[in-house]
Amino acid sequence: MRAPLLSAALVLAWCTAACSKCSDDAPGGVSARDASELGGKDAPCELSSQSKLGDGVELAAGLTSRRLGDGRLVVGVALGTDPRAVVVGGGGGVTVQEPRRGKASGRLLRVTPALEDGAIAVLSDVRTADGRVECAAVPSADLSDCRSFASADGTKRWLVGSRSSPPRLVARSNASGGERELFTSDGPPFEDLRSEHLGEYGFVVSARYGGKVVMIRLEPDFALTEARSYGNAFGPNPELVSAGSGAMLLTTRRAFERQRVAFAQFADQHGHLPEHFDGSEHGLAGHAPRLASVGSQRFLALLDAVPGRLELLPVDATFGRAGPGQFVTAAGVKALDSAILGFDDGRVVVVYATVERALMAATLRCKTQSGK
Repeated sequence: MRAPLLSAALVLAWCTAACSKCSDDAPGGVSARDASELGGKDAPCELSSQSKLGDGVELAAGLTSRRLGDGRLVVGVALGTDPRAVVVGGGGGVTVQEPRRGKASGRLLRVTPALEDGAIAVLSDVRTADGRVECAAVPSADLSDCRSFASADGTKRWLVGSRSSPPRLVARSNASGGERELFTSDGPPFEDLRSEHLGEYGFVVSARYGGKVVMIRLEPDFALTEARSYGNAFGPNPELVSAGSGAMLLTTRRAFERQRVAFAQFADQHGHLPEHFDGSEHGLAGHAPRLASVGSQRFLALLDAVPGRLELLPVDATFGRAGPGQFVTAAGVKALDSAILGFDDGRVVVVYATVERALMAATLRCKTQSGK
């Protein structure tokens, strides 16, 4: 996904503990020996620029990347109590903008980019001083947690939220009227709420509860199509990626004493939700995987190997390594979350937050499968 009030210290402790048993020879692991430093002769990418964009990142709010309907790539982030939009231009420039709806009256839980009358706006979900959760997409009361979402063109807005006693996953849109109950937990609360719009094919929702994962498909009118729960030992901070009429949930699952990349995907509106996740037993080891495509080549940003360092890895269709990886962060710089944006001309922009709450951006030019 992510517990909404998780502190930076707890996150760092969790990441360090999770990597404390890392072995260079663990099956499928990515070790420091396999990762080239930026600019090394075996590196898959060449660093074009790296810059500091700001300070005071609200780590619990994370980084939320979106491709808007006008083609712009934007990352939503909270700098303290201020929502901000990191905009990546077509020429590679990275700027931080104060978007529409740029003020929030509470602690920011998530900042989601959206289009509003052709301008960049953000949907800011907050926890108020009296403990209430307010979701920007659609008014709703008495939620334990919530996240706002918007279609690429900004016309469809919806929330995915949770209620307690018993824990229930719910959704509400700006077009469907009342609240829809989606799934009931067997005890643990829901966290890491994610959703994507699949155009005319409806919506997909995911959430984590007690180490398990649930995926849900909804019709365009938010009628429930299918729900499926999966196993246990799933790690936090997954990524839900839409792909036309289908979607993929990219996450990690514990195997061989480490968290390893696992994924579940469905191809079209006629396909059922997958029966299981692939890749975890022999998957790449790490945390908080993020995916981008450069032409036909996939790249994965992964917190891995040396605790807190951020690696960039070329991967194949099943998330096996397609070449050597490399560190994006310098030695001694520890990252806690990232967003990765790919361009067909070979550029990759990685926006990341450090444990010192700095907001950073690295622009790289990467080799694709054709070698360009």
